[in-house]
Amino acid sequence: MIIYNLGDAVLIADRWFTKYGFWAILVLRLIPFMITSAITYGAGLTNIKFKSYIVPTVLGGLPRAFLLCYLGAQLLMYLNYATFGNPYTWFFIIMALIVVLIVAVYEFLIKRKYLKQQVKINGEQAE
Repeated sequence: MIIYNLGDAVLIADRWFTKYGFWAILVLRLIPFMITSAITYGAGLTNIKFKSYIVPTVLGGLPRAFLLCYLGAQLLMYLNYATFGNPYTWFFIIMALIVVLIVAVYEFLIKRKYLKQQVKINGEQAE
């Protein structure tokens, strides 16, 4: 099926959320790396009942919240070990920050200046 415009997409989402409601949102919330804003906007544009939205949102969000807490705790434990247990840790942290700084300088200063020069050369209006 080809969606021709946004109105068709909203009608399809409305039918889908109305038909599957609770289970659709629960499954979508449980999918790893799913953009939850898309689910929220999609459900907000439809006629889904509040209870059919909020319960699966909470239930589907709990595993993600626990996983993120667990990974954060593991990262913190690793950084504490790495910081105190490995003398080269600060070297790598400083090197990573230098690389990020170089990329940021390139993106925000050099690249922007180059693009402005190209716009002036082509005769287009610079922003």
